[in-house]
Amino acid sequence: MIYNAFRKLLAKYCQALPQEDSSLIYEISSLQYEKSQGLLGVGPRIAMEIVKHRDQHGPYQSFDDLDKVKYVGSRMLEKNKKRIVFD
Repeated sequence: MIYNAFRKLLAKYCQALPQEDSSLIYEISSLQYEKSQGLLGVGPRIAMEIVKHRDQHGPYQSFDDLDKVKYVGSRMLEKNKKRIVFD
C-alpha cells in the first residue's frame, strides 16, 4: 500500500524518466504525447490515440478504460501493467 502511494507521488513529480529505464512509472491520465511513447510497445500512432481518447472521453480510471483505446491491446497493457498508475 505504501509502495503504491509512493509510485503515485513519484509519477506526479516526474511523469516519465528516461526511456531506457525499465522501472519507469507513468501517470496515464496526465501523460503527454511525447512521454507516452516511452511505454513498452507504444509508438507515435498509439501515443496519439491514447492522448486523443483521453481528450475525448476524460481521464483514465483503470486498465479497462485504457483497453478501449484504438490499437491498444492486452499485450501492450500486460507489458506496462507495473509502469502505469491512475489518478
